[in-house]
Amino acid sequence: MTFELPTNYSLGTVANSTGKLFMDYPSSVIAEWGAGLILLIWMAIFSIGSYMGSKRAILSASFISAIFSIYFSVRGWINPTITIILVIITIVAAIGVSGEGQY
Repeated sequence: MTFELPTNYSLGTVANSTGKLFMDYPSSVIAEWGAGLILLIWMAIFSIGSYMGSKRAILSASFISAIFSIYFSVRGWINPTITIILVIITIVAAIGVSGEGQY
């Protein structure tokens, strides 16, 4: 006798809503899910910032991505090394733009 699932149950492999998208299962199915999402966040914020002419685009993109990466590393979706790298980039970018005047 074989085990058959009911037709409305998928063992958590279907992400058809935002609540299910951010559950723990994507990191077990797709190993680099968290790192890819962090990269997409960074690229989107950097693109918007540089398109608007901001001189602090790298700083803002790295800071916001570092906040998300802290959450993702606590959840176990990414390696904490990614968080450390983003924090270092944020600090270096903050030091680099500190000498620029306000505009």
